[in-house]
Amino acid sequence: MNITTYTDRLTPINALNGKTILHADFNTKAQEIILKALFRLGQSKDYTTLELIVAEFVKDIRLDFATLTIPEVELAIDNGIKTKDVVMINNKTLYSLVKEYAQGETRRKAKLALNEVTKIEPVMGKDESYKAWKYTVIRQFHEFKKSGVFLVEFPKFLFERLEKFGNINLSDADKKRIYEQAVKDVIEKKKRMRLTCGWNKRSEITNFINRHEAKNSTKEDVEHFKEEARIIAIKEYWNSIETFQLP
Repeated sequence: MNITTYTDRLTPINALNGKTILHADFNTKAQEIILKALFRLGQSKDYTTLELIVAEFVKDIRLDFATLTIPEVELAIDNGIKTKDVVMINNKTLYSLVKEYAQGETRRKAKLALNEVTKIEPVMGKDESYKAWKYTVIRQFHEFKKSGVFLVEFPKFLFERLEKFGNINLSDADKKRIYEQAVKDVIEKKKRMRLTCGWNKRSEITNFINRHEAKNSTKEDVEHFKEEARIIAIKEYWNSIETFQLP
């Protein structure tokens, strides 16, 4: 994979002008950022572990730092690797580096400086936003067909649209099969993730697994399973076709 590096021209001020991490491009860029961090520390991860780290990283950062831009996340990780005593790349380390940047003085000063010379650009209209989303999803379809890597922003939204457009039409038996596979996959991923994460995350994962085994999953747990089921359904649909278009 070619890793695009912007460090030479990336500063706290111009990083504020990038796409937000809510944009679908962050799914792909996050993997590049993490691969670059691993390279700088002379480390590597197997494909399955890397996929888990990227997925968890994207989810956590979007949940807690939604106002950051993609270049800001790259800057946070790059500077953190350079200036901190980082010895291991894992989700806990990546999260702490982004958190320190997001809440730090460097970003605050950059925002103040930027506000003195720029104006906030208008948000895209509904039609423009849908066109951008459609373009991104089609590009992600082609990437999936080429590499097998599934990185889709908001799979629930995509799944609902594919059902609405008639692309996906699951029988009750298929829904049951896919949901059962999703539960199995989620639990297996959680168990693998538990082997490499920090203590707090390990405890959270253990509680998740214990609730499932005790048949006492929370609504949030069930939604996690459903989200995985939607991903499986989309993958199966994409694997069954050669071309893909959206209205």
